[in-house]
Amino acid sequence: MAGAMLAAGWRSVKGHPFRAPASGAAAYNGTRAGEDRARIWPCRNNEFARASTQEDTMRHGLTGPKRRPPQQPLNPTRPAGARERYPGARCSAIAGRAVRVPTWPRWLGPLVVAQVLLWAPAGAMERVTVQRQGGRLVVEGRLVTEAADGGLLLLARDGALWAIQPDELVRRESTDVPFQPLDRDELAELLLKELPAGFRVRRTAHYLICHNTSPAYAHWCGSLFERLYMAFTNYWSRRGFELKKPEFPLVAIVFSDQRSYVNYAQRELGKAAASTIGCYSLRTNRMAMYDLTGRGSRLAVRSPAQINRMLSGAEAFRTVATVVHEATHQIAFNCGLHQRYSDCPLWFSEGIAIYFETPDLTSPRGWRSVGQVNHQRLARLHRYLPRRPADSLQRLITSDDRFRDTSQALDAYAEAWGLTHFLLSHHARQYVAYLERLAQKPPAVMDDPATRLREFQEAFGRDLRKLDEEFLRYVARLR
Repeated sequence: MAGAMLAAGWRSVKGHPFRAPASGAAAYNGTRAGEDRARIWPCRNNEFARASTQEDTMRHGLTGPKRRPPQQPLNPTRPAGARERYPGARCSAIAGRAVRVPTWPRWLGPLVVAQVLLWAPAGAMERVTVQRQGGRLVVEGRLVTEAADGGLLLLARDGALWAIQPDELVRRESTDVPFQPLDRDELAELLLKELPAGFRVRRTAHYLICHNTSPAYAHWCGSLFERLYMAFTNYWSRRGFELKKPEFPLVAIVFSDQRSYVNYAQRELGKAAASTIGCYSLRTNRMAMYDLTGRGSRLAVRSPAQINRMLSGAEAFRTVATVVHEATHQIAFNCGLHQRYSDCPLWFSEGIAIYFETPDLTSPRGWRSVGQVNHQRLARLHRYLPRRPADSLQRLITSDDRFRDTSQALDAYAEAWGLTHFLLSHHARQYVAYLERLAQKPPAVMDDPATRLREFQEAFGRDLRKLDEEFLRYVARLR
């Protein structure tokens, strides 16, 4: 299995080791009560991010939220044609978005046909003892999903999601203690223990910026993200969509150079990390990136204004847009636009991120570029139109496959942006109603293509051909 397992010792970043105790048990938080405790440490087995090399031995007999009778156990191997879904990290490549094939956590299995037994958005703390790679660890958190076969999806106090398989489960205890996320100081302390020596934490209203680059660059990142957060929340508030406050502080990890970022990100992305600028992990709920000025921790960069000038060139501007894209994902998944591991169509989540990815480096407070024409995406969309098949819109709505195919992905991203821009311009009320519906989707329940199409048509009308013609006329006029 790709990625380091907790019990085998965490991978190092720039030579900084994260080793398990000598006994072979998992990393723990400094206390021991018969077994090592890891109540708030995120899982490092990469099972949320990459396909496992170990054959899935789980069987899934799950029941849906409508209390249907339990289904018969399913074949543990993935059925032909089943969709792989939900990456552990959404990542952006230097030359366009990275096109990794995302996968479910192994225990969630082929949820095209299987469903969850329970979705628990709130509740008391659960204490779960897990046997993993020769060591035991205790995870404390809130139950998100429980499968009929005993598999658990647990939300830890640092915001990380743990997928726990039945054969890993040693003991499970329910407590009377209400679930309480780590506060900002506790989470900052945890992050500094996890990261290499030399990192510091800059606090803003909504973010913890963990960095080993210059204070000026950390300040610039904090200002950029806070202005994006304000623009994002104001935009949807004006549209009539009620956002929620993030349950956890938003974490951004900023490395001084690309090499140390890649060493860190490859735990989620594997070899694809080398072609990325930044990523947001659905599993850990953290965003990671590196200093785009190339100055690292040097003191030559003295002010955010100087950084704005350095990053205002056309090529640098596109790399900033990539970071903004990932930051938009993080805000969207923490403010209630999407649920992590719910079946939100990729055209929708990516279209929103691209809609907001045009950064405004001219204003110290506002963000006047939301919804501006993304000329890079528009140019790609115009190049796609002459060879665009008649069923392109329906395929975009009903399947995420185009986003995973390297020969189609850039066209899919461009069309997702164009469709989002069109719908928010000409069908804003219907778009918000559709957004509200998708935002209510629980984790770990898959929709089939027919359901996706039906929900889209219920929001925007049954005549897909007419809508597509209107969309193409709109795109043709954009400049």
